[in-house]
Amino acid sequence: MDKNLKNIQSLQAIVIQGVAGYAFSFAIKAAIEINLFNELISGSAKISKLAEKLEVNESSLARLIRVLMSAGLIYEKDDTFMVTEMGEVLQTDSKGSLEGLAKYFLNDLLISSMADLQYSIKTGKSSFEKNNGTSWYEYGKKNPDLLKTMDKGMNEFSKIGILQFVESYPFEKYQLIVDIAGGNGQIISAVLQYNKNAIGILFDQPATIERIEADKVSFGLDDRCQLVSGDMFKKIPEGGNLYLISKVLNDWEDNSVIKILKNIKAAMSKESRLLIVESLIDNNEKISPKEAYRDLLFLVCSDGGKVRSKVEFNKLIEESGFVVTNVRKAYGEFWSIECKLH
Repeated sequence: MDKNLKNIQSLQAIVIQGVAGYAFSFAIKAAIEINLFNELISGSAKISKLAEKLEVNESSLARLIRVLMSAGLIYEKDDTFMVTEMGEVLQTDSKGSLEGLAKYFLNDLLISSMADLQYSIKTGKSSFEKNNGTSWYEYGKKNPDLLKTMDKGMNEFSKIGILQFVESYPFEKYQLIVDIAGGNGQIISAVLQYNKNAIGILFDQPATIERIEADKVSFGLDDRCQLVSGDMFKKIPEGGNLYLISKVLNDWEDNSVIKILKNIKAAMSKESRLLIVESLIDNNEKISPKEAYRDLLFLVCSDGGKVRSKVEFNKLIEESGFVVTNVRKAYGEFWSIECKLH
């Protein structure tokens, strides 16, 4: 066969795999929804038993499993099926589970927004807001089921690399650490666990704080962490030695980021420090597939949020009245940016 023809066919195969990739996402979505991965948590099962237990069509289930096998999530041995190590990540209670994140990313609302990506490309506006009449955040406030799905997904996302991050920064220098928009408290909980002399404030919206107050222990928080509700666009708790804001700023457009940073600045003393944790891209580097996906999510679901370059972030920090004192790798694509008042 002609070498050029071979090369073209190889390239065609790669393109087809990319174009058809959404089908594998929907296969994972269906498997989670029928509880397939969890059904295999105790070991292996034959297809007939699986279909009966899951109350699905046996022939269709076999075809779904075949797709999941091709994706490396399930394997077959002696006519029975088991999850692979990668498949275990999609089980509810497995170590390092990302089932919640998968449910969040494969939520019908996100999928429909992504399907209307061309609108956001043409206009620079949120396709989610066009299709639902309100912003993603306002919609979540009025739909507790979506908020619960989002919280669980973001909880799992925040746990990725959290120990590397805690070990990468000298938190022991600070007595009172304020975690801004800290969600369910995964980060402040880890920071306080490794720094027994520190105390913390978890600051977030009233609905989030109310949910945590019902059972602080289940969220990994103790009496050293005070829960404070509020709005980061209005006022930030004062008195902190270190202000931490992690994976929040990229959700917002530039003016909103500056507003948040200026509110943090107003709460700080000269001795306080600000620690921003965000993914940063270098203008000369290729963006990772994971961050490319997040960037598209920001495009279709937020009002101007995006994955920013180092230059773009530095500009926003300077405009907000801060000076960058240190930049270090936190983990993966994420960096910790330490700042002081100008």
